[in-house]
Amino acid sequence: MTNKARIINCGLELQIIRTYLLAGNIFLQGTQITKLPDNLSVGGCLDLEGTQITKLPDNLSVGGYLFLEGTQITELPDNLSVGIDLYLRGTQITKLPDNLSVGGCLDLEGTQITKLPDNLSVGRDLYLKGTQITELPDNLSVGRSIHYEKS
Repeated sequence: MTNKARIINCGLELQIIRTYLLAGNIFLQGTQITKLPDNLSVGGCLDLEGTQITKLPDNLSVGGYLFLEGTQITELPDNLSVGIDLYLRGTQITKLPDNLSVGGCLDLEGTQITKLPDNLSVGRDLYLKGTQITELPDNLSVGRSIHYEKS
């Protein structure tokens, strides 16, 4: 954990921002954990499968993959950063944040998402099987393939 001091309004206000840094992986699948700290930075993978977590923290950064299958999470934070793959298969998520960038694959199979956001960038494959998505935005960037089958 690191503390950062930020001076706001020419030194009139001092705000302490805690940043939690972990170089490795966090595997929490099946645990009773319900909350993660804001400003969490995970250098490796973050696996939350089957946890009781309902909301991701602000300023979450994951260098590896982020696995959310089997969670009750319904939305992603606007400032989410994922270095490799983002697995949302079968989650209750209905919307992705604008300007989302995923370094590897984005798996949306079986989600309730109906529209892809503006400026979505996916480094490798985009999986849309079993979604209600009917059109792709003009500014979509996908590095390899889009996998889509109407269910």
